[in-house]
Amino acid sequence: MNNVKTEWNSTKTKKLIIFICSVVCSVFLWMYVTSVESPTYEASFTNVSVTYENRDVLRRDYELSLLTTAEYTTDIKLSGKKSTFNKIDPSDIKAYIDLSAITEAGTYELPITVSAPDGTSVKEYEPHLATVVVDKTVTVEFPIEASVTYSNLPSAYSVGDYIITDSSSKEIKKVYVSGPKSEIDSIARIVATVDFGPVDSSVETKTNLVMYDNLGEGIVSPNLKLSVDSVKVKLPVFMQKILRLTVEQAYNTFSDNQIIFKVSPSTIAVSGDPKVLSEMDTLSLDPINEKSIGTNYTTTVNTLINLPDGITITSGISTARITATLVNVARNTVTVPTSSISLKNLDEKLVCEFEDDEITLTAINSTESPIDEKDVTLSLDMTKYTEPGTYTASVTASTIDRINHAYVVAQDYEVTFTVSEK
Repeated sequence: MNNVKTEWNSTKTKKLIIFICSVVCSVFLWMYVTSVESPTYEASFTNVSVTYENRDVLRRDYELSLLTTAEYTTDIKLSGKKSTFNKIDPSDIKAYIDLSAITEAGTYELPITVSAPDGTSVKEYEPHLATVVVDKTVTVEFPIEASVTYSNLPSAYSVGDYIITDSSSKEIKKVYVSGPKSEIDSIARIVATVDFGPVDSSVETKTNLVMYDNLGEGIVSPNLKLSVDSVKVKLPVFMQKILRLTVEQAYNTFSDNQIIFKVSPSTIAVSGDPKVLSEMDTLSLDPINEKSIGTNYTTTVNTLINLPDGITITSGISTARITATLVNVARNTVTVPTSSISLKNLDEKLVCEFEDDEITLTAINSTESPIDEKDVTLSLDMTKYTEPGTYTASVTASTIDRINHAYVVAQDYEVTFTVSEK
C-alpha cells in the first residue's frame, strides 16, 4: 500500500513540474512575441529636422534663391517590429522638402516627405506641408565704404585717405553681392568699420564687411553672398619735415676743400611715413660726375630729386640745380706720342700713320703728384675708315685705372692720319 502511494505521489509531482514549466515557457514566449516580434509596434519621434532637397537646382537652372529661413520640424509615428526599432537611430529618419518642381519666383506650399528606415513604415506625421518662398537671384555691385576712427595723433602728423585692399593686398573699391533680388534691394550700404585707437605711424588691420539697410540696421542673411567677406583697411599716417639737400662726388677725385657744391633749392619740404622720416635730416641727391668739370673749373647740372618709398615732396619741387666749383687744384698739360694711340677696329688690310708725332692733353690734378704719358690711355675707333685716304678725328683720352687723383679734361683732341693699304 505504501509503495503504491509513493509511486502515485511521484507521478503526480512530475506532472505538476511539467505543467509549471509549460506555463512559464508559454508566458515567456507570449512576452517575446508581444514585445519583440509584434508587427504592430509603434514608436513616435518628435522634432525631426526637415531639410531642403535640390536647392542647387534652383540656382543653377532657374537663377532662383530660397528666401525661406524657417527651420521646419515634424513629429513622426512609425510602425514596425520592436526588434527593428531597437536598431534605429533617430538620424536614420529623413524628412525633406523637394524644391525641384519650382521654376519661378513665388510662394509655394510644398509637401514634407518622410523617408522611413528599412523595416518600418510611416504611420502618421505632422505637419504635412511647409511654406516656401523663392526669389530671382541677382548680382549687384556696391561701393565699399569705410568708417575709420583713431585717436592721439601727434600734432606734427597728419593722416591720408584710407586704402582698402583684399587678402592679396590689391586695392579694391567695390564688392559684388549675389542673392535674392528682394534682399539685395534692401541693402543701402556696405561698410568696413575700423577703430585704430592711438596712432603715430601708418597702420593696417583686417575687418569684415557689413551690409546695412536704409535705417542703419545690419543685414545678416544666409541667402546673400559677398564676393569678398573681409578686407584690409590701411590708414596712412604722415610726418612733415624739412630736409637739407646734399650731394657728393661720383669718384672722390677731390678733397672737401677742393670742390664746392651749391644746391638750389637747398632744402625741401616733405611728408612721409614717420618710421622712415623720423630718422632723416638730409636727402642725398645723385652723385655728380666731378670728372665732367672742364678747364673753367665749374659745371652745373639739373638732377631729379629721388625720394625713398613712402616719402613725397610737399613743396612742389621735383628737380634740383647743382653747381660744382673746383678750387685749389692744378691744371696740367700732358704730351703723349701718337704712336701710343690704340687703334680699334682697324681693317687688317690697312695701315694708319699719324701726321703729328705728339698730341697734347689737358688734365685736372687734385694733388702734387705729377701725371705723365704713362698715366694716360688714348684710343681711336677706325670703324668708319675703311678706304685709303687722309682723315681728321678725335681720340678718346682717359687716365689709367690706378690714377684716382686726376683726369683728362673731356674735349676734342684731334689727330690727322693717313690710311693706306698694306
